[in-house]
Amino acid sequence: MNSLRWQVVVPVALTLTLLSPAFRGLEMGPFLPDPWLLVLLLAVSTRSTSLRSAVGWAFALGLLRASVSAASPFSCWAGLGLGLLLRNRIEAQLSPLSPWVRFLVGAAAAVPFALLDSFGALALSGTSLEPSVMSWRICLSGCAWVFLARHVPRLSWSKR
Repeated sequence: MNSLRWQVVVPVALTLTLLSPAFRGLEMGPFLPDPWLLVLLLAVSTRSTSLRSAVGWAFALGLLRASVSAASPFSCWAGLGLGLLLRNRIEAQLSPLSPWVRFLVGAAAAVPFALLDSFGALALSGTSLEPSVMSWRICLSGCAWVFLARHVPRLSWSKR
C-alpha cells in the first residue's frame, strides 16, 4: 500500500470518528450512511490482490467505529468485512462504470451494517432499528457510492 493512501485516509478516518457523534445527534443523524464503510471501500481497491491490506484497513476502521458507537468491535469488523466482500463480488461480475451498478454496490455493502446495527440495538435496548432507518442508511450509502466511486477518464497531454 502506498504511503500517500495512508497519509490521506488515516486523518480522514480520525476526523470522521471525532465528528461522528455530533452527526448522529442531528435530526437526520440516524439515517446517515456509515462513514467508515465508505472510507474502507475507498481505501481498498477492487484490483488489490493483497488480503493483508484489506484486513488491516478493516481492523483499524472497525476499531475506530467501535470506539464511538455501542457496537462491539466484532460486529464492526464483521460489517466491514462483509461489506467489502459484497463490493468485490458484485464488481467482479458487473462493470462499475454504470451509476446503477455503483448504487447497487454501495447499497449492498451497507446491508450487513444495517442488519448488525439492528441486531445490536435489539440486544442492548430491546428494540431494533426501524425498517425506515435501515432503508435510508442503505439507500444513502448507495447514493454516496455513486459519486465517490465515479470513474473519471484520464486526461491525455499528447497532441493529436
